[in-house]
Amino acid sequence: MKIGKRAEKGGSLSTKPDKNNGKKTILLVLVLLITAALIVWVYSMGRKAEETIPVAMYSTGMYKNEPVGDDTFIQYDMLKGEFEKYSTTDDYGNTYRRIVLLDEVGELINDGAFAAYQTQANTIAMWNDFVGQRVDNTDLLLYSYPGKEIIPLAISTSEMDAFKTFLELGDRINITAIFKTSESALVTNAMGQQEAQNVEVFRQEQAFNGILIADMLNGSGESVLDKYEYYNSLDVYSQAALDADSEWQSNVSAATILVALTPEEITRYYQYLSKDGAEFHMALPQRIS
Repeated sequence: MKIGKRAEKGGSLSTKPDKNNGKKTILLVLVLLITAALIVWVYSMGRKAEETIPVAMYSTGMYKNEPVGDDTFIQYDMLKGEFEKYSTTDDYGNTYRRIVLLDEVGELINDGAFAAYQTQANTIAMWNDFVGQRVDNTDLLLYSYPGKEIIPLAISTSEMDAFKTFLELGDRINITAIFKTSESALVTNAMGQQEAQNVEVFRQEQAFNGILIADMLNGSGESVLDKYEYYNSLDVYSQAALDADSEWQSNVSAATILVALTPEEITRYYQYLSKDGAEFHMALPQRIS
């Protein structure tokens, strides 16, 4: 009887290895699946680390409102893994690519796109760098100087050209007014007698101190100061190339200076402007900071 019971116990123990083997098989399959997935993922990452995508890179910097041209971009081979990081997701979960592909440059040129703001050379072109029409600064100027109005100031083009390379938005300038006036003076007549006569003389007065520069515009109404902000960001060799470029010189030829004046200053300006032979001359004080 004892022997039989032992045999019975032995028979019940013999089923456990089969169950253990089944669990081991399942675990082994899971491990193999995970390993295979890791291998595929690593292979995919490796491919992304090797694959490149031709994107548009700025060959030179652009100034705000500059039109896109054939020589604006050069090819840059960006790694696919890096390229996929440049995306934007909206509130609805939609993902949008931000980088301009090299073969999309023609689309920008055909659409007559303009730079929305200043860009730097050897940086990647993004779709939000461009606008379909030139940026209008009117609202920006009006709201940037509360309590003041923006008016064109009658300054000679030679003086504007002299200052345009280093003026900045918000700089303060002093304005001198020169005009003719009639004054009474004692003169000697043909009989050798002195008599009072009205004579024309030029007077010089300080018209404004520290008024704000809002902008300088070329003949096409484009901001010269924006262009020179771009110019000043270039190295000396690039600046020298622009200095020799007749089209650039035409684009940065200042035709109008815009200043921000209070209503009282505007009244004074028109009073000077109504005087005979009125001329205005500009002086730039040293910047404090």
